[in-house]
Amino acid sequence: MKTILILLIPFILFSQTIIADHTIVDDYDIIPQQYLDSVKTMLLLYGGESHSGAIPYGCESLRASDSKFPVVTTWTGAPAAITDTALRISKTIRNLTNTGWLRGVGEQTFYTNQAAITALQVTFGYYKTTISNPIDVMCFGWCWDMTWHNACTATQDAVYEVGWAGSSVSGPQGDLPWGLDAADSLITGNSVCMDDYLAAVETYNAYDETDFVVFFSTGPVDNVAGSDEAYQRYIKHEYIRDYVDANGGYLFDYADILCYNNSGVAATTTWNGHTFPHIHTDNTGNYDGGYGACHIGEVGCIRLAKAMWWILARKAGWDGQAEQQTQTGISIKIRKIGNVTY
Repeated sequence: MKTILILLIPFILFSQTIIADHTIVDDYDIIPQQYLDSVKTMLLLYGGESHSGAIPYGCESLRASDSKFPVVTTWTGAPAAITDTALRISKTIRNLTNTGWLRGVGEQTFYTNQAAITALQVTFGYYKTTISNPIDVMCFGWCWDMTWHNACTATQDAVYEVGWAGSSVSGPQGDLPWGLDAADSLITGNSVCMDDYLAAVETYNAYDETDFVVFFSTGPVDNVAGSDEAYQRYIKHEYIRDYVDANGGYLFDYADILCYNNSGVAATTTWNGHTFPHIHTDNTGNYDGGYGACHIGEVGCIRLAKAMWWILARKAGWDGQAEQQTQTGISIKIRKIGNVTY
């Protein structure tokens, strides 16, 4: 007769809030095989501009060093056919007229106008019914959309004491800086705001009752270090995090992952008395795997890839705990929190 000692460790389960940030990067290697196998059936649509290339590049580099993480990437044309042998990542989507394939996915394609949102929903149906290759997960890969094209407004937000910057290509008022909510239009002259991005993700997630999921995501933390643009970008990242904390969902925290190195050391910068996270120098660079540089070094790309496998496994139903076989053949679970294993 076997004696089983059960150790109960209290922790809270947030079944509807799954966040991939720097704390889980090292846990990519405890994903149980059954969930690795589940991820190998998935199609991930990771649309974006140059920064988004860090995800497929990182997954390719991870595959090269560890065959447990096979991946097939599509940079042009239709996505790879359904398989159960490798995660498929597509950098392309159907264009807004549904007549061809579009590689670059900017704000004008994802959230700044209703026509694009409607067209993207049509695209989801195209994958599912026309080519019988349904999307499992989609994630918008931010570029410098929170900071570029338009510098910070001269008028500052009274709460955050910073002007708003960014681009809103194809927005109702055109390409202007943008803030967090509708009230910020008084500063920016732009009805587009972060709430529009959040609402677009929710709209896409409500589109289909199947397992199709759109992840929330944060954006780049490189460039504009120590400036008001960098600080207002941090505020926008925090706004996304706060929304997911309050409302649930999947968050791929691209920004947070790159602010830490592989030793768990964080990098920060300062502006106007504020200290806030910035990309760690270990993750900097401009890695190019063959389809254009992505503004992130290969080390940073691999960190993002490990986190992506982790969150996709969570989407597949994994609870984040590693399974370990005992000498008696009894399967037990190990709860890993940060660098401490229980």
